[in-house]
Parts: sequence; C-alpha cells; structure tokens
Amino acid sequence: MHIGFGQNTVSSLYGHQKGDHMKTIGFSHKKHKANESQEKMTVTSGKDVCRKIGHSDEVDGENQENTYIHDSFALDAGYANYIRETVPKTVWSNDYLRELWDENAKYLKSIRESKNGYGFDDIGMGAAYAYSTMYQKIVEGYRNGTREVYACDDSESGKRRLLSMDEELEKLNKGFDELIKWDKMVAKSQKQNAENKRKFQNIKLDESFDTFDINQACDYIQDSYLEFRSLYLEQYERTGGNIDIKSLFSYVLRSGNQDMHKYCEFLFEKIGFIV
Repeated sequence: MHIGFGQNTVSSLYGHQKGDHMKTIGFSHKKHKANESQEKMTVTSGKDVCRKIGHSDEVDGENQENTYIHDSFALDAGYANYIRETVPKTVWSNDYLRELWDENAKYLKSIRESKNGYGFDDIGMGAAYAYSTMYQKIVEGYRNGTREVYACDDSESGKRRLLSMDEELEKLNKGFDELIKWDKMVAKSQKQNAENKRKFQNIKLDESFDTFDINQACDYIQDSYLEFRSLYLEQYERTGGNIDIKSLFSYVLRSGNQDMHKYCEFLFEKIGFIV
C-alpha cells in the first residue's frame, strides 16, 4: 500500500518559499572624471521606482544636468542575484531556514535518484545532514577567520552590523526549529491524505495506520531531531567536527520508541515517490 503525495504536492511541501523583501541600498559610485558624486537608490519590490541621479561630469563643456530615470524591477531570480552581488555578506531573517532546505534537498535528491523515493529515516537524515553542514561551516569560518556576515536589522535605513558566531548559531538553531515544524506538518498532511482516501475513495488502510495519534508521531519527530542536535553539539565540542552523521542519527532512532519509529516509517512510506 502506498500512502504519499503526488509529485506536485511533494514539490510544494519541500520547495522553497520566496519572500519579497524591501531593501534600501546606499552606495557611492566613483566617476572617472575629476568630479565625484554619490548615488542613492531605493528599490521597492513590485513597484515602479523613480531614481534621481545627480552627477557633474565634464563632457565637451556641458553644464551639470539632473537625470530622472523611471525603472521597474521584478523580484525574480535575476533580481535576487543582483541583491546578493550589491549587498554581499548580508543575511536576512529566513536565510538560515532556506539554506537548511537547500542542503536537505541536495541529500534527498540523491536518495530519490538512487531509490526512486525516500521515507521517514531519509527525511530525518536530510535534516541532520543539513544542520551539521551549516554548523560546521559557520564554526570553522570563524575559527580560521574567513567568515564575515552582516545583518540588516532596519530595512528602512539599510544599516548593517557584523554578526558574531553566537548570533549566527542562534539563527541556525531557530531555522532548524522551523524545519522541525515543517516536517511535523508533512506528517500531518500524510495522515490527512490517507484518511481522505479512506473516506472518499473507500480505500481500506492497514490496521497499523491507527496505532498512534498523529500528535504523538509529531512529538516523536521533534524529540528525535532535538536529541540528534544535542548529541551532535556534544560530539562536535569534544572531537572538533569529525562525526559520522548517519551513524549518529541512526543511533537516535534506535534508542527511541521502536513502535513509534515503525509507525513513522509507515506514515512516510515513499513520500518522494515519483508518479
């Protein structure tokens, strides 16, 4: 029996959510002539923007001129790349969750391609892999002095400040907490999807489907993820990062409620199945 989503539903659950950001960017542009001036550009996503550029260049003795340029920027991939180029090393509130999703997606993609689907253990392992990858990147970056990340706390002024390692790790942990909520939501969606099949399509479900309440399953998912994080941080402090992530997460699952683990495996059976 297969309980799962169609490809579009899975894509929406594990896809990225794009958020519009309003950003004010101040920058100075150095002219090749003797006179120099500063430009200030305000960009509001989804709206036409009026930029006034004051400049004083000597071109065949012409006088100074003011130029008004009306422009429109679409918040698409190209614009996102533009922002990343002009505001380097600046992170926003949901960037850590988004990067966790990216790392998780890389892992699950490899599993799906090899097994034509993935289940509960794979999804949990993807979350563990994503967290450990980002944690190590942050800590090692500060350790060797190569990481420098800024935050823009006030989008109105555009002022940025340098983040500390502890601040980054706090943001990473918050992103991981959101990832846990997401996977709990997926579990509830799986349960609801199966119940709809039973109710509206008269499909008989396995008896084990009603063994546990879905909230119990969600608690088990959360406890397993948090237990992994706790053990990972302990081992990282002791070893400096040489950790077998797959073995550690498998240990967490083996140490927990085995009946609940089997139920979650049943609930998440072939969630990444390509139809």
